Amino acid sequence: MQKNQTPFELVVDVSNTAKTFLKKSQLEISKNLKGTSKSSS
Repeated sequence: MQKNQTPFELVVDVSNTAKTFLKKSQLEISKNLKGTSKSSS
């Protein structure tokens, strides 16, 4: 059950979700970069 959120709470929620997603994708990218640089060198 989702309680009604104020616009501010929604923005904070969305930004937190985005930050988490960015951190995850950055980790994946750095892993991939390390993997490719190891294999190519």
